[in-house]
Amino acid sequence: MRPAILLLLAPLLAVPPGCALGNPYRAPQELSLKGGGFDVGDYRRTSELGAELLFEPWHIHLVPHVGALVNGRGAGYVYTGLSLPVELGWGWMATGQGSAGLYDNGNGRDLGGMVEFRSGLEIARRLSQRHRLGIGFYHISNIANGRNPGVESLVLSWTFALGR
Repeated sequence: MRPAILLLLAPLLAVPPGCALGNPYRAPQELSLKGGGFDVGDYRRTSELGAELLFEPWHIHLVPHVGALVNGRGAGYVYTGLSLPVELGWGWMATGQGSAGLYDNGNGRDLGGMVEFRSGLEIARRLSQRHRLGIGFYHISNIANGRNPGVESLVLSWTFALGR
């Protein structure tokens, strides 16, 4: 499957988790742009660029998100999931994240399947009421018992509020 096909499938993932469970649709509240290294723990490491839309938090502070990333070897990943931001004080926050999505290895690392899971942690500093800058570490794998090489990403992120 080529990245162009992934882009065609992206609208299927564009509905944040929970909307299908009866939660009303909410407009995205923030956009996060990410860039850094893909497969950073391996000699095959390459660059990574991504974007993520973050939606209005649920009553239990979980934030639905959808995103996509591409790397320097033509691999692509589209995903949807939930984030849990925690304010640490003095303008700092930590955000844990879990996602599921579709991966195409392009000319890069074969992760053992098309359905992959992503988990990670981001530490960010609020620059203003509408902007924050962070660094995130993520792991993508198929969590299967068979072939499951997995990859790690280390990215810088700039997150900003949408709208007013």
